Amino acid sequence: MQTKFKISCIAIMLTLIVASCSKDEPTPPPVTPGAKSSAKEITAFSFAGLAPAVTATIDPATKTISATVPAATDITKLVPTITISPKATISPATNVVQDFSKEVSYTVTAEDASTQSYKVVVTKETVTVSGDQVIYASTLGLSTNIVQAIDNSGNKVFDFAESIPGFSVGSVTPESIISVNNYNRGNGYSGIIAMDSKTGAKKWDYGTGENKQARQPVMSNGLVAFGYGTNYGYNTLVAVDAATGSKKWEFSNGLKITGNAASTNRFFITAKDNSGTDNRLVAVDKDGKLAWEKKGIFEGSTAFSDGNLYLANLSGVSAFDEANGNLKWNVPGVFKNIVVGNGLVFAVDDKKTIFAFDDKTGSKKWSQTFTENYAIYFGENALYATTDDSKGKVLTLASDTGAKKWEFAFNHNNGSSSVYSVSAPIVADGIVYVGSGQYGLHVLDAQTGTKKKAYEKLFQPWVVIVKSKVY
Repeated sequence: MQTKFKISCIAIMLTLIVASCSKDEPTPPPVTPGAKSSAKEITAFSFAGLAPAVTATIDPATKTISATVPAATDITKLVPTITISPKATISPATNVVQDFSKEVSYTVTAEDASTQSYKVVVTKETVTVSGDQVIYASTLGLSTNIVQAIDNSGNKVFDFAESIPGFSVGSVTPESIISVNNYNRGNGYSGIIAMDSKTGAKKWDYGTGENKQARQPVMSNGLVAFGYGTNYGYNTLVAVDAATGSKKWEFSNGLKITGNAASTNRFFITAKDNSGTDNRLVAVDKDGKLAWEKKGIFEGSTAFSDGNLYLANLSGVSAFDEANGNLKWNVPGVFKNIVVGNGLVFAVDDKKTIFAFDDKTGSKKWSQTFTENYAIYFGENALYATTDDSKGKVLTLASDTGAKKWEFAFNHNNGSSSVYSVSAPIVADGIVYVGSGQYGLHVLDAQTGTKKKAYEKLFQPWVVIVKSKVY
């Protein structure tokens, strides 16, 4: 009797336990045979081919995928590795090259045919130039110039955001590099573009799509000015804000602009009529108003120093007072290139002779005649000259005597082609940067001419920044 009672109690307790468990953990509903998955997620997205690999961030709420890649990455040809939900498919497929310079959409399709779209946005790292020295240089190309920033170890910091056909620098500040932008080289159309000198990003452009042509820009008083017109008429001097590119004013005297220059005080143009009989030198104030003009003055090479405008042209070398245009002195002859420095005016005539004149009086200090045609430049108390003959030479002369200090020859294989031309040298902090179309950008010691290094794939040193100073 007692045994039966114990067994009954145990049975009742087991029944209560089972009942209690059943209430806490309900039995899941049975799975319907043949049901298909609705899972359609992108669970991982990366660019495994980059070094180092880049893993994107996925926002499950907005279905947006974002990734930041190194600044030098070509984002037009990236291959993503994508992981998705089991039994789902994706289009475009994983491991297929895509152009991520614009937003790319992916669609994930679940097993049950339901879909989910994702948007992928790829951005480049913003790389800021650092260090004491940065070289801005370009490749040599007739159709496209890739402009690069190179640090003082010779490493590429970044490519500029725009690949600009026919790129050549007009004006430079520590913040911006401003150039003619030949946006439609085939038809000859051009505008003006400004790029950030620290990151390479485009800041603004002017005139793109207007089907006009722009001359090389010059800068003064926070304004960028350039000749602008149709059919290479350049009949208007346009001034825009250097920071924003917005137009401030335009000036025209009805003549074709043949040259433009700027001092710290105002802008200057040379202009002529269609017949070429009316030639003028014109000064324009920073507000776009005519300051003065001189008739009978031909276009030429200009330089500025101590309130004077120096002009080398078919009439010789002349010095004008910037304030009123009065002629101070003139040396007759045919001259084509002029620079100033150390109280001297240096000019090259049509007989391959380099002259040095006193900048106040025009009296000759020295002259040197060469067998080659040289273009001249001044930097760090010395005169530099380059020639495009078969040797492709750069040499330096003592500014006070004209004595040759050193000479460096690229020894071109074929000096008859423009591809083998020698660039304008830039002299900064005891270093000469000069380019050869055949042998690349060379770095020379300014005292001896000894080659320190070379960048074979680059040609032209557009500008050098050393300790925040622009050269």
